[in-house]
Amino acid sequence: MDRNGLRSFVAVAAALKTIMKTSRSKSAAVTLALMGAMFTAASTQATLVNVSIYYPDLATLYLNGGDTTVSGAIEYPSMSGNWDVDITGTQIVFHNLYYTGLLGAGSFNGWIVTILSGETFLSATANGSSDFNPNGISIVGGNKLHVDYASVSVLPGKKSIIDIQTAAVPEPSTYFAGALLALPFGLQGIRWLRNRKQAV
Repeated sequence: MDRNGLRSFVAVAAALKTIMKTSRSKSAAVTLALMGAMFTAASTQATLVNVSIYYPDLATLYLNGGDTTVSGAIEYPSMSGNWDVDITGTQIVFHNLYYTGLLGAGSFNGWIVTILSGETFLSATANGSSDFNPNGISIVGGNKLHVDYASVSVLPGKKSIIDIQTAAVPEPSTYFAGALLALPFGLQGIRWLRNRKQAV
């Protein structure tokens, strides 16, 4: 069992102890609150990503930026010698450091941002304050973001900002802990049905 799984198991044990001391009318509310807290905690886990450049099409890898964990620092400084790529909880910022002119033409020239763990993409749009914008933005399979800048004109020091919305993907241990937490209420429901049949 990993560290997150151990924390979830401990949370379940504490919750069950609380439920045993609580009336039936209140125990359901306690369970729902604790399950919500568990899934919220899962969303704060570190997100592992990969940012790579594809050019002149989606089938051709130009540069693999490698895997890294999202943090408060710039995740990909001076990528390809010209770009800073900074990822936050709500934005991806592509900062052109030196290049002047049109970016290379092709069916695709840009980045594929892949979430490897922790979250999935819900939406992605160009921010209105961007200095330049991509030709297209698309989410593929939930965890891949394609951002195409083929033939886009850029200037040094300018930024393209992509606003993103993501959702947490809880670890399997979190689902397991939630199932254990809900188990007593399923058993209570079975007992209630059995007693009702006997009363009839």
